[in-house]
Formats: sequence, C-alpha cells, structure tokens
Amino acid sequence: MMMMLVDRFTEYNIYADIFNQFKNEEGTTFKEELGKDINGLMSLYEAAFLQTHGETILEEAVEFAGDNLRNYYFRVDRGDEDDDNRILSKRIAHVLERPLRKGAPRHEQLFFITVYEQEKGHNKTLLNLAKLSWNHLQSIYQQEIRGISKYTSR
Repeated sequence: MMMMLVDRFTEYNIYADIFNQFKNEEGTTFKEELGKDINGLMSLYEAAFLQTHGETILEEAVEFAGDNLRNYYFRVDRGDEDDDNRILSKRIAHVLERPLRKGAPRHEQLFFITVYEQEKGHNKTLLNLAKLSWNHLQSIYQQEIRGISKYTSR
C-alpha cells in the first residue's frame, strides 16, 4: 500500500484493482483479518484517499478501514498507562482526522517527530536527523520573514 501512496503522489497511474486481493472469496467485502492489523489499516486508509472519480473499491476501502480504526480507537483506553496504546491512539486519531493527502507536509513532519520520539526503541539517529531537518527549515523561514519585514518597513 505504501507503494501505491508513492506512485499516486508522483502521479504514476496505478490501477485500484490491486485492492481486489484484499477482498473475500466472493469479492463482496474486505477480509476480516485485515481489521486486526492496525498499521495496515492506517496504510489502507491513507492509500484509499488517493482515489480518483469512479474508483468504488477505494471508496469501500476508506469506509472499511475508517470503521475498523474508529472501532479500535474507541475500544482502547486512551487513559491507559501503556505508552504503546497511547501512541497508537494518537496515530489513529491523527489519521482519521487528517489523512496525509489532506495535511500540510511540514505539519505532518512535526506530528510524526513527536510521536516517533515517544515510541520505544526508536532510532535516535533518524530522530535527530528529522529534528535537524525541521529546525533547519524553521531557521530558513525565520530568515525569510526577517527579510520581508525589513523590506516592508521601509
């Protein structure tokens, strides 16, 4: 599903029929076992939002994944002391509220940095690189704002 996200973001035409493999034998609904893989559901939900007009299978995927994610979100006790459940709840809420396609890339970057930092066993080098990238871009924005304000104050 991640490949579909990449392909659609780069405007490579990929057919939605590949999602038929995730349907049951009769081809009427998505397989029940898909509803148990939360990370897979989040990927399916994100990928399905890259639909074009008339791709009914992707509309079904949005509905299926969204329903399962909402059910899981409300089953998990968000006040739970378990960090993994809390982090997963944040990610699910974020995906349901604003799929990647509908969010601003830099805003999404900041969200994922803060969530990834809370995950157990995160890669410290990768996290530091992401923070460095974020801070570097913020520095560039600040310089541009200073330049604009100097120009307009004349």
